[in-house]
Amino acid sequence: MNLVNLADFKEYVQHLGQHEDQVALRGFYNKELRSFSYRRLVSDVRALAAAFIDKGLQGKHISLVGESSYEWIVTWLSVVTMGSVIVPIDKELTEADMRYIVTDSDSAAIMASNTFLGYFKPEELPKVAYIFSVRDIAKLVEHGNRLLEEGDKRYENVQMEPEELCALVYTSGTTGLAKGVMLSQKNILANILFAPKSVDIDGDSLSVLPIHHTLECSLGILCEMYLGLNITLNNSLKYVADNLKLIKPHNLVLVPLFVETLSKRVWDEAQKSGKAKLLKTMLKVSNALRKIGIDLRKPLFKSVREGFGGNLKLIVCGGAPIAPALVKEFCDFGITVVTGYGTTECAPLIAVNPNRKLTYDSVGFAMKCCEIKIDDPTAEGEGEIMVRGNNVMLGYYKKPEVTAEVFRGEWFLTGDIGKIDKKGRLHITGRKKNIIVLNSGKNVYPEELEFLLEKEPLVGEVIVRGVVENGQETQIQAEIFPSVDYAAANDITDLEAALNAIIAKTNVELPLYKKIGSLKLRDTEFAKTTTKKIKRS
Repeated sequence: MNLVNLADFKEYVQHLGQHEDQVALRGFYNKELRSFSYRRLVSDVRALAAAFIDKGLQGKHISLVGESSYEWIVTWLSVVTMGSVIVPIDKELTEADMRYIVTDSDSAAIMASNTFLGYFKPEELPKVAYIFSVRDIAKLVEHGNRLLEEGDKRYENVQMEPEELCALVYTSGTTGLAKGVMLSQKNILANILFAPKSVDIDGDSLSVLPIHHTLECSLGILCEMYLGLNITLNNSLKYVADNLKLIKPHNLVLVPLFVETLSKRVWDEAQKSGKAKLLKTMLKVSNALRKIGIDLRKPLFKSVREGFGGNLKLIVCGGAPIAPALVKEFCDFGITVVTGYGTTECAPLIAVNPNRKLTYDSVGFAMKCCEIKIDDPTAEGEGEIMVRGNNVMLGYYKKPEVTAEVFRGEWFLTGDIGKIDKKGRLHITGRKKNIIVLNSGKNVYPEELEFLLEKEPLVGEVIVRGVVENGQETQIQAEIFPSVDYAAANDITDLEAALNAIIAKTNVELPLYKKIGSLKLRDTEFAKTTTKKIKRS
């Protein structure tokens, strides 16, 4: 695999050209799969960029919203290779939120799929010079090709600045308002160049996550294309199960919620077929044999992997914490789950678990492009995680005061609490803003307790928080949305009693000050961000 260092995205696109007629991307068009080669991709990127330049959009901000598609990726690459700034917008946002981002980002143009074209009205967006539809891309590419054939050199003469703003990504955090994260070419390329040095990945992939998400865009798309892989773009979440069997991918990039869903599907199928006990027995036998050097996971769990197409061997999981037991479960089935840690502000990867040195209870080692350290650690070594390096953002757009709050010199303050073990692996223990401060002055990180509770299959979703009743001492409360399917399958009718029993069992493992004092039972799921994180506020 010919991997090279890249200074900017023009060099990145040139590098893609070496893969020539290999399939880069496949997408669904009226339920039919169409393939696009690397040669076609490079040609269309250059032509679309030339057309945009001809319309006076070089150096401007351009918003992009739509479903995962070949056209979305061509637009993204065209914008960043002509010295302009891409503003990817979450397609799950409301019309008002989308228009806010277009306005706040000072976008001069919008590229929208047909689904969202009606959200943007020229009279409401006076600073927007162009509103393009995805169906306009073919004509724009044709126009750009004509310009290039006639000797137009404006695209070729674009001088890239790796340190300058390249992408403006609006956060969809679980608390607070969205902020525009300013990422440079260097920030994003650091992820693309250094992720493959930590994680071995090859074969075909199915792109499932929203394409605007930095995890999917940087690692699931741009990094995998850098490696010359074949990526199929999923057309809808309701077709994921069907597409896994159709595409038979070797790799997936997912958030924990999707991994949990895949696990649940395995056990639901085993329960329905009456083979759940057999599957548990096979896992025990397989794990015992592995301890003496005999690995029979491939034949023993062939039917499990066939549910995912039969070829799945690697899941890269990020975006939120994942239960170590879930990582181990998939490993026991013969599917490696590589966990990592990152933030949008770091484009996004900060640390990753190499699949050559996999651990279940950490998020791995710092990426080679950055350093991490713990700020003002406690006696246990815990403190706020700080990062510096080529992946760290330029700042928040038009928010210098907010930017100043999260930087200490070159070090970016992540707001996450963690510790580094003796081997240099990072462990995430909590979120600074979520800390429960008890009357005794002790701090409790709710994520630690949530991890313990989430091990129980009856616990569907959970938030742990501090509550004060009648002006008394702060108590720790667990608010739980139970797994109704699990309860029904196991004849659990008194949910409150069953969950209180789980809390009591969990409390046995905890020091006195961390014990959960009360349960709040939910009958609906928690509200979530579009990246499937529970909104804590």
